[in-house]
Amino acid sequence: MPGREESQSNAGSTPLELHVENAFHPHRPDYVGLFCLRSDHLSTSGTLLSSIRRTLPLLPEDTVRVLRGERFTTSPPPSFRGGDAGVRHAVLSGDPDDPAGRTVHSSTSTTAVRGATGLETAAY
Repeated sequence: MPGREESQSNAGSTPLELHVENAFHPHRPDYVGLFCLRSDHLSTSGTLLSSIRRTLPLLPEDTVRVLRGERFTTSPPPSFRGGDAGVRHAVLSGDPDDPAGRTVHSSTSTTAVRGATGLETAAY
């Protein structure tokens, strides 16, 4: 969309960062289907996927503990007409060995120092 080219949303045209679909919303989808409407004549497009099952063993235990705390908020993208970041939530929840993730690196934040450190560690 004109004026939102750099937006980390479906309105932008910049590569999307790793994210969980609708992380801000209380009723997130269990599955997401990807459908491309534009041709990729140069074969340069790609989709990057990440697995929490592979990432979890690489994170220090104290980082995992921080990411399980309800100290994070995620702002909705412009296509949802803005709005508040909503309720605090954990980035990791559920089964300790196979957790669900809830983050959008460009719009999940925290005011807690330990939370910020946990997000930074998990992002790299």
